[in-house]
Amino acid sequence: MAAVAKRRGWPILKFNSRGGVGIRRQLRTLAGLSTIVPVAAGAVGIGVLTGSRRRGVNFFTSTFSQLLLATSGVHLNVIGKENLTAQRPAVFIFNHRNQVDPVIAGALVRDNWVGVGKKELASDPIMGTLGKLLDGVFIDRDDPVAAVETLHTVEERARNGLSIVIAPEGTRLDTTEVGSFKKGPFRIAMAAKIPIVPIVIRNAEIVASRNSTTINPGTVDVAVFPPIPVDDWTLDALPDRIAEVRQLYLDTLADWPVDGLPAVDLYAEQKAARKARAQVAKATAKRVPAKKAPAKSAANKGAAATKAATKKASPKAKPSESKIAGKDGEASASPSSSAKGRS
Repeated sequence: MAAVAKRRGWPILKFNSRGGVGIRRQLRTLAGLSTIVPVAAGAVGIGVLTGSRRRGVNFFTSTFSQLLLATSGVHLNVIGKENLTAQRPAVFIFNHRNQVDPVIAGALVRDNWVGVGKKELASDPIMGTLGKLLDGVFIDRDDPVAAVETLHTVEERARNGLSIVIAPEGTRLDTTEVGSFKKGPFRIAMAAKIPIVPIVIRNAEIVASRNSTTINPGTVDVAVFPPIPVDDWTLDALPDRIAEVRQLYLDTLADWPVDGLPAVDLYAEQKAARKARAQVAKATAKRVPAKKAPAKSAANKGAAATKAATKKASPKAKPSESKIAGKDGEASASPSSSAKGRS
């Protein structure tokens, strides 16, 4: 099967049974997590030397996540990597299955970003500590008023040039399906006037289950789509726009791209509807007869005919005839004048 797939250019996935959590995997995960200490020390040093806390944070976010994945034996097969830097800042959204998904997203976005998670993560010894150190934001979904205020904080950071990394599903799902998308990430993009960049993670479940604290080695496929502008989005049409973005995830996971990203037009239905309306309007315009010019009045027609007849009845004399007539007039008088002279 693998040989046939290779000849036909099909992707080949190699799965290993996770079985029980072995000591080797635990040690690799622990070694990866342990890199947080030297990386954090380096981040603090860079921040102090440069006088910029953000530079220290950028060093941490671009280094720790990659070291953790590499030490744990996780490799990323990324399609559309150029879209990660096509437009910044942006709201990077990813489908969420386990604890590794945010690490994957952070490794891809690298620097100048802040993460957004649920309030429960603030009490997690690892995620909570990292979130606080890296200017992360935790949203209390049970308190709508507090959630709105938190979103305003996120919007302000986006306006200041920082990208946002967030899972639109709002929580980890113990399934390969795509959950419903919350409005929060999309409203942030609209408020900050920055695009949305979909990150589709295909098979993160092979490296960790939903509640696993151990990272297994493996290759995770990722597709990063071009930035989606939200300049013309409205709150009334927001549910439809969110459904279109979610459908992009469903279509991609159902038919994973091999040679490259497919051309995606989220507004295809809108364009088709506008084109249909334009064609109907054009057809209606053709059926309406054009207005005729107003007919000339009978008096105007009669005057024009008389003028034309007069002009035709009295043509101009030719130059030669005029000269002859002049000479004759000088040489001899008209018969009537001669008769008058004799009398």
